[in-house]
Amino acid sequence: MFPVNTMESTGQSRTWQAPAEDGGWLVDPCPGRAGQLASANREHLEHWDFDFGETSFAEIRASARESLMQAARDYTLAYQPGRSMPAVAPIFMTGHQPDLFHPGVWAKNFLLSHIADRQGGVAVNFQVDADLHKSPSIRVPTGSKDHPSAEWLAYDHRSISLPYEEGVVHDPECFRGFADRARNKMETLLPDSILPEFWDSVLQHWEQEPNVGQCFARARHDLEATWGLQAWEVPLSSICRTPAFLTFAHFLLGNAAKFWEAYNTCLDAYRTQHRIRSRTHPVPALAREGDSFELPLWTWTTDSPRRRPVFARRGGQSIVLSDQQGWGTAIPETGQDGLKALQANFLETADGRKLRPRALITTMFARLFLCDLFVHGIGGGIYDRLNDMIMERFWGIRPPRYMVASATQRLPIRRPAVTSADLGRLHSLQRELVYHPEDHLPNNLKPEEVAKTQRWIQAKKQWVQTPKTVDNARTRHIAITQANESLQAWLEGRLKQLHVEQQRLEKLLRNEGVLGSRDYAFCLYPSQTLREMFQGLEHRSCGT
Repeated sequence: MFPVNTMESTGQSRTWQAPAEDGGWLVDPCPGRAGQLASANREHLEHWDFDFGETSFAEIRASARESLMQAARDYTLAYQPGRSMPAVAPIFMTGHQPDLFHPGVWAKNFLLSHIADRQGGVAVNFQVDADLHKSPSIRVPTGSKDHPSAEWLAYDHRSISLPYEEGVVHDPECFRGFADRARNKMETLLPDSILPEFWDSVLQHWEQEPNVGQCFARARHDLEATWGLQAWEVPLSSICRTPAFLTFAHFLLGNAAKFWEAYNTCLDAYRTQHRIRSRTHPVPALAREGDSFELPLWTWTTDSPRRRPVFARRGGQSIVLSDQQGWGTAIPETGQDGLKALQANFLETADGRKLRPRALITTMFARLFLCDLFVHGIGGGIYDRLNDMIMERFWGIRPPRYMVASATQRLPIRRPAVTSADLGRLHSLQRELVYHPEDHLPNNLKPEEVAKTQRWIQAKKQWVQTPKTVDNARTRHIAITQANESLQAWLEGRLKQLHVEQQRLEKLLRNEGVLGSRDYAFCLYPSQTLREMFQGLEHRSCGT
């Protein structure tokens, strides 16, 4: 069995790190507490009464959850027909970009299915397709165990970064032949990779669905289903078309100044608390142009898919929206007219204009309106501490708790166990032999050699015991160095051996940097390795 680090915390204040051990899991809090957390979050939100004007929070949340379930059903059943979803059940969610991520990211999906199955709930993974798909390539290991390397291999060619929602194949020949090219690179190191079968599934979905991210997500989801996982899938873009999300977005747009103040104030406090000097970490501050306030929302069109920030300002009885780059519109500030205007501007335009949330707003909407418990990775869990601060300041609510999960799964390639600590110990010994050779002289010296070494030892001792002054510093240094170098003559063989060992360790560490990385795409691994990682969680519970 693989080790599972089930951390117990009373708040979201832990320092999370990916497990160092191969096959290790991080789950915080432990899986056995998921039902308790979900119940506590649900009860907490049921008693929250926030003034949204004409519609109550309870009504918006109920509508959001119903729309989520319908969207997940419609999306998933299109390629996995015959499944059924309970009408009423706890909702457990996670999300990530629809990409070829590493197994540590995939761990969230395993945990999600695990806890939903045990709690009689529904597991939903949403594809964060508003994020940028920066490079259509993955890193693949090649060469041999003794001489490995890693290189980036493209599955498509394009010159600009696009939102995943807009991602289509630009080079069909490159896309179709990717698995064969990757297999040729990896055949010595990973002859049992699932990539050929996985890519066949990607290509089958591509015949029906041109979006690359969705092809990846569906092929990955099909693989999960063969292993018994019962999660449902839905793109974030589908959620953004629902009345509940538009109501949420309309409220933020109508309260842009207040949200801008809460966001930036909490961001400043977060940076001060964590001693962060970067002006872009964990997120940039929201801008202001006169009386227009930037919100953490994106807009773009299908014709021009470059994401631009959304600014909002009050204008009489309207909310004036713009991207500060030429596009703008005005919508009513209250009621159903405002929602209809949002729908007309972002769901029904000829150029396909989009309104999409950025990362923090995405999980804010999910945690408050959609689910009973959200599962983050390490990065998302850290960033959502800032989100917690924003929710408390803007919404006036204690934020719902969330879980954090990750895992470390390295490639199943046998190799010598070596760490940087091994090289560090060798460097320390080399330094000892250079600067304290008298402590490492061999025991089998001839009498005349003993006499010579003792003279050098005594000379060095005399200078070491002599206080250093401005006048004697140079002479003292030269004398001690000369004694050390003279004594090293009796350690020459050992120093050469250590140098050879240093070269060996450095080569092994270079190899380990290639073969021991946890960041390879999940589709490069053998099926058995991935299933064993899943089973490592399956047989664990709190306190084990």
